[in-house]
Amino acid sequence: MKKILIPVVAALAFLAADVTHAACDFDVAAGNTVADPMRDGLLLQRYARGLRGAALVAGTSAIAADVESRIAARAGLLDINGNGVFDTDDAAVITRNLFGFKNDAWLPDGRAGAYATRTNTAKLKAFVDAGCPVVTAATVPPPTAAQFDAARFLIQASFGPSRADVDAFVALSAVDQATRASLWITDQFAKARTAKHVQYIKDRKAEFALVGGSIYDDMTRETFWAQALASPDQLRQRIAFALSEILVVSTAGDPDNPFELAAYLDLLADNAFGNYRDILYQVARSPAMGRYLSHLKNDGNNANPNENFAREVLQLFGVGLFMLQPDGQRSISIVDGQPIASYDENTVKGFAKVFTGLSYDDPYCRVGDAAYAIPRVNCTDGFGGLHPSWNWSPDNPYLPPNALGETFPPVDSGWTRPMVTFPGRHSALSKQLLAYSYASPVSACSNALALASAAAPNGGLLPAIDTANSGVASRTRVNTTQADATINAAIDNVFCHPNVGPFIAKKLIQFFVTSSPSLVYVGRVAAKFNDNGAGIRGDMRSVIAAILLDSEATQSSSSAPPSFGKLKEPMLRLSAIFRAFNATSTSGRYQLRNGLDDVDSGISQGPLQSPTVFNYFHPQYSPPGPVSAAGAVAPEFEITTTTAIASTQNFLGSIVAYSDGNNGNAFNAALVGRYGCDLSRISSTDPNVNSRQHCLIGDLSDLYTVHADASALFDQLNLLLMGGSLSAANKASMVTALNSAFTVVPPPAPLAGNPPSANQISAYNSALSSWQQYKRDRVKGALWLAVHSPEFQIQR
Repeated sequence: MKKILIPVVAALAFLAADVTHAACDFDVAAGNTVADPMRDGLLLQRYARGLRGAALVAGTSAIAADVESRIAARAGLLDINGNGVFDTDDAAVITRNLFGFKNDAWLPDGRAGAYATRTNTAKLKAFVDAGCPVVTAATVPPPTAAQFDAARFLIQASFGPSRADVDAFVALSAVDQATRASLWITDQFAKARTAKHVQYIKDRKAEFALVGGSIYDDMTRETFWAQALASPDQLRQRIAFALSEILVVSTAGDPDNPFELAAYLDLLADNAFGNYRDILYQVARSPAMGRYLSHLKNDGNNANPNENFAREVLQLFGVGLFMLQPDGQRSISIVDGQPIASYDENTVKGFAKVFTGLSYDDPYCRVGDAAYAIPRVNCTDGFGGLHPSWNWSPDNPYLPPNALGETFPPVDSGWTRPMVTFPGRHSALSKQLLAYSYASPVSACSNALALASAAAPNGGLLPAIDTANSGVASRTRVNTTQADATINAAIDNVFCHPNVGPFIAKKLIQFFVTSSPSLVYVGRVAAKFNDNGAGIRGDMRSVIAAILLDSEATQSSSSAPPSFGKLKEPMLRLSAIFRAFNATSTSGRYQLRNGLDDVDSGISQGPLQSPTVFNYFHPQYSPPGPVSAAGAVAPEFEITTTTAIASTQNFLGSIVAYSDGNNGNAFNAALVGRYGCDLSRISSTDPNVNSRQHCLIGDLSDLYTVHADASALFDQLNLLLMGGSLSAANKASMVTALNSAFTVVPPPAPLAGNPPSANQISAYNSALSSWQQYKRDRVKGALWLAVHSPEFQIQR
């Protein structure tokens, strides 16, 4: 046995020579030139457990006094995880290092231990590579002006920055902030979608099928938060979110199928960097929008088809109620001094006729479509018609079977396919569209402008459809080609209207930068919408770049006028907290879902949960008081009621101050998203049951590193959560409050005695636990103050 063991130990020592850094000096037994994992590792483990004297060195031939003095002298460098003391977690990392484990295996359970400031393998390796320097002061440098500028920009353009995001932005090879911002935007445009929301729902359905569960519409909110918080294509995610609040679909209406909702989110994200004309067209054909605004199965045989979508595509998605000047101001009539209406009721009725004949696209009859395993050649549906049928829906199969004995069961992909026009279902009547005059420089609008010409006798009027040779003998006799051409003409009629540029530009500016943009700011962005410089109208890339790179967006918060800025939406405040500290879910499920939009206990907002098609707040809302008196608007204040203020702040406070009461639990030191998770549950075989694996665990290590310095602590929070906007006066107040509530406490003195008594060990462990709890309370107290500060609520 000895003959086998000796070569193995020698080999391990050789491996250790490659991975152990002499400056760290893990040779606590003394006498070796290289630390021995079999002896030094054992001694470190015993010492960390409180053993001293003979019990410490038993079987090692080491001298107890020498070992104890060497470890005591090296306590700082042996504190590998940086929690302030040498403990069993450090001993485990050192031992694995000595045995030659790769650094990604130094953490056997994936965590560095409670209250660690070096929480992952990269940080541990950097510390060891640097020679295990004794940390005597904060190692997180104070933020620089460039970092504050970077954070401020990323707050506008993403769901919130982390320290790594800020550092990566500053590291971009550019000489100034403006150039770095442009490079960042270009890089974001180049990023592909990381995942599809529909695929997430498919995966959950398959997972739940194994345990007899079923999916539900809240899962769409899970996939929304997964991408908003964890996807690197942050700009795409923010644009899609903004579009979801302009082109509203909500569970407050009919949509409740998770595939339907996920497909709508995919539609917005897929087209976020595309063209607004395409967005309008695809939204018009979306089953989710069709159900929400009632133009799904809107039958053209009806003399008065449903007007819901027709009204909103004009009022909310396209041109607005009144004619606008290029800078977004309302045009005023020289006759009566009143705003000029963009359209009338005849126009709404005309568009209602346009959006008829649309229903679900049944994939079962897509003959030869490789996406479907069993394409039907004969699609007789047993009801006297052909499949696809006007009455088919993805969750409502036909029974009884058709003449061939075929049934048509529910098919989830039916929710993801655009609605199609059905023969004989589209209105053949003439349709009054928008009438306007506009000298657009874009050639793509030539046909639309000719049709819309207000100077023509029948400006904007689409003539009745000639059905004589349509090939359709029933109902309205309009074929699908004729119906599709009409819908396209109507979309072009809206898209080419002169209002669309300033109307959409202002809305997007409000979502990203400021609630009350100047007229010239709106005008500059609208000009990019009208023509991106290459003869293209509606180019979303040019529009979003113009918004984020405009001088009004990039001006310093200190020099901005009082009207500049916006109240952050509650969802953006929540996402900022999680992203600032890299909160992730082990299971991949981000269960920020049921009840998040509750006014009494949530944050009064959730994805695709707006109470009306007008979104959570109207873009022209102006709260009474100073904002209204200044002629400014502040849309987000419409949901900032007395009740909502209390519930939202209580919710955010519970996120940052969460503790399960177990002082030895490493999760206590983390940012724990208490929403939708249970730390008392380690795992669950039932995916319907919330458990620890679904908790959002964040990394507060930088804050623990500087916990004793309140000023440095709030500097870090000012960077990540406020973009440098924290005033000196408010920072001073928070420093005073924190130091008063949690006075600075030194770590407990190392164990004395040879060996220490049981009472000494117990007292030491108690003091250590109290010290770690003090650090936790101090860091989370600072976080609580930060998320309640006005600078965190207001984006400047």
